[in-house]
Amino acid sequence: MEVVLTCPLGSDCEKAVGQVIHRCRWYITLEGQDPQSGDKINDSRCAMEYIPVLQIESSGVMTGVRDIMQKTRSETMVNQLSAIEKIGANDAKISSNS
Repeated sequence: MEVVLTCPLGSDCEKAVGQVIHRCRWYITLEGQDPQSGDKINDSRCAMEYIPVLQIESSGVMTGVRDIMQKTRSETMVNQLSAIEKIGANDAKISSNS
């Protein structure tokens, strides 16, 4: 059985009428890398078709940002605790010398 994909908006993405090409504003060319397969993408389609791919990519990027922020937070906490301990040791020395 043949499957025919149609526009849910009832439009053609691109069609030639005489010497003029009528192209939908949502008809875009996307270049990059597929986040699921790692394959290179250089394809022209309706922007609505790319939404799931872009959502997956965005989710992956946000996961990476979250991981980096967590690492930075942990390193900052260690550095702050170390600084507080040093300040406390210096205060104890000053107090015992008085």
